[in-house]
Amino acid sequence: MQCVNTLDLSSSQVGAGSLPSLYYFPNYIDEAEEQRILKEVHASQAKWVQLSGRRLQNHGGIVHSKGLIPAHTPRWLEQLSARIHRALLPLFGEQPPNHVLINSYQPGCGIMPHEDGPLYHPVVSILSLGSPAVLRFWRKQEEGGTGNAPAVASVLAMPRSLLVFTDEAYHSCLHGIEEVTEERLDASVVNPEALEQQQQQHHHQGHQQETQQQTQQQRQQQGQASCGETCAPPAAQGNSVGEAQQGDGCSGSFGDGSSGCGTDAITLSVPRQGARVSLTIRRVLRVHKALGLLKR
Repeated sequence: MQCVNTLDLSSSQVGAGSLPSLYYFPNYIDEAEEQRILKEVHASQAKWVQLSGRRLQNHGGIVHSKGLIPAHTPRWLEQLSARIHRALLPLFGEQPPNHVLINSYQPGCGIMPHEDGPLYHPVVSILSLGSPAVLRFWRKQEEGGTGNAPAVASVLAMPRSLLVFTDEAYHSCLHGIEEVTEERLDASVVNPEALEQQQQQHHHQGHQQETQQQTQQQRQQQGQASCGETCAPPAAQGNSVGEAQQGDGCSGSFGDGSSGCGTDAITLSVPRQGARVSLTIRRVLRVHKALGLLKR
């Protein structure tokens, strides 16, 4: 895995004005690495635990009220965690992450509003794979829960993106994912441009594949190819997020019509096609090393 420099936090802060401690990095990994990670996840010896609306793998140990009882972490996951630690060094500090939860959600499934709590260093990094989802943040209410209040901020987490939250988003908010098959990009979404960024990446990769195909064909015509068969054309670049719905002549708007496209503008929606797999990478503050590593 390549050496990675520290990420630029200032240019990736997406919640300014509503919840400034949100950071979003589109296309943090490429499609090839996404497929490698998914392959590792599904080949893992860790057992999937079926929960309400999702399946869960636990790596790094068991977290209980007094800290972490450490367990073995696969080498590939250690390398990925170390890479993200280096990239987010100003947030994580010198101590690296030591715990990873892998969640798998089918379309229509989600997770209720919750908080991670005081057992963790208050930095959460989430790598999204497979299918998009909107992670929503609600202010904690004195009576507990969200009190049916609207989300103060939401982040569209596209496949291959890295979402990070800390500080106010960690301490003062609950976060969750709605149980929907189509994600609403309403006025609370702080990074609606993520949809366009993903589409541009697809177009760029499609152009690269087309160029490579043309080069291969030219070499074959010149008798320089190593095989006598004509290479198959590159696979069509499907839109992994589907086509966003929007009004005529409008690039899209929020539910309050704030884009200035007029009263006919409607909220964008992004379909969740296939399973979404997320890797939540964190550091548990207390580790009970004296208990030794748990065996799977």
